[in-house]
Amino acid sequence: HPQRKAQKKLGRLFYRVFTKLREKKMSNMSDLSSLKSFKVEAVPSPVDPSGPRHVYSVSFNRPKYRNALDKNAWTELRLIFDTLSDDPSCRCIVLSGGSSTCFSSGLDLSYAAEIWGGADEDEERDTARKGLRLNSMIAFLQDSVLSIERCQKPVIAAIHGACIGGALEIALACDVRLCASDAKFALKEIDLAIAADLGGIQRLPKKTASDSWAREVTLTGRDFMAEEALRQGMVSGIYPSREGLMNKAIELADVIASKSPVAAAAAKRSFTFSEGRTTEEGLHFQRVLNMTALQTDDAAVALQAMSSGGGKRGAPKRPIFANL
Repeated sequence: HPQRKAQKKLGRLFYRVFTKLREKKMSNMSDLSSLKSFKVEAVPSPVDPSGPRHVYSVSFNRPKYRNALDKNAWTELRLIFDTLSDDPSCRCIVLSGGSSTCFSSGLDLSYAAEIWGGADEDEERDTARKGLRLNSMIAFLQDSVLSIERCQKPVIAAIHGACIGGALEIALACDVRLCASDAKFALKEIDLAIAADLGGIQRLPKKTASDSWAREVTLTGRDFMAEEALRQGMVSGIYPSREGLMNKAIELADVIASKSPVAAAAAKRSFTFSEGRTTEEGLHFQRVLNMTALQTDDAAVALQAMSSGGGKRGAPKRPIFANL
């Protein structure tokens, strides 16, 4: 039948396109070993060190510059989270400052000068053309931060030392934030005569207990420390040292990675979708997600593990779920 033949032809075309996209993404995964501004590695489970590695550590790797974010860093940030989002073995990500004295000091000032200075490099350009150029550059930075929210896998920010400006906006895009007792935060854009434009203004009131407090720290650009961040609900835990912070972040990531990756991805998508929407809209979205999710084999695996009681002290065994 001509219609059936056309459907088969279209199906083969979709399959070829999907295969090529998959191959491209797989090649991107190998690219993560040659990054300049970040270090990416799969870390062993604290519970089963010799088992599969489902937790990925992503650390800033510009310690000489206090992990300041230049153009290359913003490019790599998006590449990392777009890639790990589709990596079947990755189930949870820990973002940290690595070996630097801080999480990140924010936007590299030399790159900032390039952005603002470039608007005046051609005096003959009219205001509209300069504005469109700046719009494209800001959109590039915003999309790099959005890649964290788009990522299917839950992301934990482990923050020590300074977390300033764009770095705080990156942390706010993560799903969970933990910090060391020496953490210091600020949205300093106001001191550079601009409004924070990478999501700080949009996310901070949603991620904290007080809209008034969020506006105050944004409009003053003042520093606030770990204890204040905890009181406002911006972080969910403070740890006395960088080592203790990383141990807890990896431990938490390992617990999340032990859950069904289908359920974790659905929960993250639902959290993101529901922000700024009514409860009814969020529930409708969750129903649509669970129409598929409830048919997964993971549900049977989870129920079997819960009823087994074969773990330590009669606790349920940790279920073993297939990769995405």
